[in-house]
Amino acid sequence: MVLTRKGKQTMEYTFNTQNWEGETATIKVKDNKFTFQESQFELKHYTYEDSLEGFEILVDQEKLWNISRLKKYETNFSYEDEFGDFARSHSNPYILAAILAANLL
Repeated sequence: MVLTRKGKQTMEYTFNTQNWEGETATIKVKDNKFTFQESQFELKHYTYEDSLEGFEILVDQEKLWNISRLKKYETNFSYEDEFGDFARSHSNPYILAAILAANLL
């Protein structure tokens, strides 16, 4: 399970951006923050009762997205836009945030 990493060393993740170009990218996460595509990202962890956990994704200090998953089943974190036209999921919330950026920013 990936949760907050405050005060820990920098974690590096390489992933497929899942956009039409199919490129790979690398992010370095420290204290729940990373830089991607010249923007500053911060993930703020939350839980809702005992069943749901997620992250608010801030880009350049502006909240853009929420991702969530069912805690009980440790499913992937997921995002779907309000129209149901775009959806992505991943087990790692930091990678999912970067995938959203690669596709939506």
